[in-house]
Amino acid sequence: MATNIQQLITNLEETIAYLKTQLPKEEVVVKTEKKKTAAKKEPVEKKTDTKAKNLPRFTPAMKTELTKVLKAHNVELTEELRKKFIDHINGLETEDYTKVDLPTHMEQFAKENSTEEEAEPEKVAATVSPFVGHDSPPNLETMSNANNYNLSQLITRLSTDKLNELKKTDTLKSLNNGNYWHAKTGMWILENGDEDIDEIEFEGITYGVNKVNKRVYETVDDKDVFVGFLGIGKFKKMKV
Repeated sequence: MATNIQQLITNLEETIAYLKTQLPKEEVVVKTEKKKTAAKKEPVEKKTDTKAKNLPRFTPAMKTELTKVLKAHNVELTEELRKKFIDHINGLETEDYTKVDLPTHMEQFAKENSTEEEAEPEKVAATVSPFVGHDSPPNLETMSNANNYNLSQLITRLSTDKLNELKKTDTLKSLNNGNYWHAKTGMWILENGDEDIDEIEFEGITYGVNKVNKRVYETVDDKDVFVGFLGIGKFKKMKV
């Protein structure tokens, strides 16, 4: 009996051993980590702004012109304003910059940075002009006391737009070269347009003279003050 049991155990062990050989072999997968190699980055070229400057150099002559234009609007040229103007010009598209000349850009810049409002002719002249109601301006050449009048108080300078508005409601007598007589207020109305001013020395004083509209200016307290017309009154003998 013991022999039979022993034989049974032996047979069972052999069967188990056999069955083990029939089982599928476990596949051992060895994961190999691929080394990631960082691709060499090509150096990125910095993009440079190739747009040429509209104003590569701000010359002394430009500074003088800008000073004059700003002064006409009671604005003083400071270093901050100078840089602001240059940045403004260089910030314009080429097409916009070339539409007008530099003095026109200066004039527009001066208007944008001025807090001064153009005075209405009636407000300026109502209490100072002795010529209210005169159809024509006084002939300063024949007036013995012409030098006694403060001509700067008898004129009003208007932009072209303001002048055109005034023409719609008031009668203005043209005196040529952008000068008008306003009988209602007894004043000269002058259209702004003093881009071409020449310095002329006369009787020991240096004046600014516009050869086109014949206006004469004198610098007083760093401001150009209108003092008369070329060839008339005290400037009758002035030569340009």
